[in-house]
Amino acid sequence: MDTNQLIETFGAAIARFFLLRIKVLLKQRADLRNRRPLGRLWTRMHNTFNKRQRHSWFTTIMRDSIERDLETFYKFTRMSPQAFFYLVRKLNSVIKKKDTRLRERLAITLFFLGKGDSIKTVAWGLRIGCSTAQEIVLETSKALYQVLAQDHLEPPDTDEWTICAYEFCQNLEFAKYCMGNIFRYLVPRNSGSDIYNYKQFFSIVLMAVCDAKYRFTLIDVGAYGCEGDKQVYSTSEISKSLEDGSLGLPGPAKLPFSSKVTPHFLVGDDAFPLKTFMMKPYPGRTTGLMNIEERVFNYRLSRARRVVENAFGILANRWRIFRTTINASPEHVEHYTKASIVLHNFLIDTDNEYCGANLADHFGPDGKVIEGGWRKQTGGTVSG
Repeated sequence: MDTNQLIETFGAAIARFFLLRIKVLLKQRADLRNRRPLGRLWTRMHNTFNKRQRHSWFTTIMRDSIERDLETFYKFTRMSPQAFFYLVRKLNSVIKKKDTRLRERLAITLFFLGKGDSIKTVAWGLRIGCSTAQEIVLETSKALYQVLAQDHLEPPDTDEWTICAYEFCQNLEFAKYCMGNIFRYLVPRNSGSDIYNYKQFFSIVLMAVCDAKYRFTLIDVGAYGCEGDKQVYSTSEISKSLEDGSLGLPGPAKLPFSSKVTPHFLVGDDAFPLKTFMMKPYPGRTTGLMNIEERVFNYRLSRARRVVENAFGILANRWRIFRTTINASPEHVEHYTKASIVLHNFLIDTDNEYCGANLADHFGPDGKVIEGGWRKQTGGTVSG
């Protein structure tokens, strides 16, 4: 081999070497770009796949309780195994992840909403990172609302409003054309001064209408807690729909055994305006100037308004995220709230154990109110 051939062979070898080296460097760079960050030392040591499989709450508590301890499973998820796996099947069309199984994602979300613990506590117990837990809960909350709202939070049509009115008349001996209660609830959270309310904590407002079975029929979430009651109502979608007649409310009709024609209406408290579709108490309850008819009306209306107070009380009893300060953005809190409400309606519709006979207020043989079990655990009232 002469000198020129030797130089050409050597040059070709060098070129192949550099091309191979460049290929290796590009592959390493791509791997670094695609690799998840290592995270903190505690996360790397304690949140490994093997330790999660052996020590997470999902493995040590929930999985074992499905077969051996249904009461513990109910406390963990707020529902029966049958309802849980029904939700897994419903969510399967919306959430498809390879890294975390759907059952675990749902369990994490239900535990967070049901227990009211912080994301950090949930992450520690389930052996995942805090940011991962937050991402899972938010995504699953959105998906729960997406798959359940159509069947369990759809605005009633005219016939369904009529049924609501009949149930109020039968269950509470109130005017036949009362279709539901409207109420506002302050969801506490940490944030800036724009949502700092008169009760001296940061909040957003949940305004809702419920029926006689403690189901929510209309909701409006997201107004800031610093806004006054009248402003919150007047700017809500519920108010706009009531005013423009788009809710399909039944028309006026005669009262039973009477020729008087009465509109169908909702029941509210003093914070709401008096309208043909909105009844509120007579003023002067503390002055002693009301006549007997006005006092009887206020008493009956108060009985009807207990329904929505109980609906929120049961909601907060089962989904205890509403009984603590939520450390999240207003947008995240809105998604958590909507997910909890559709879960509440879903379980009332499908699970008799969810709202037991003694959980809500009820009337004894003498007609006196027996306070429901939720009041003993929340101090007797809900935030409003």
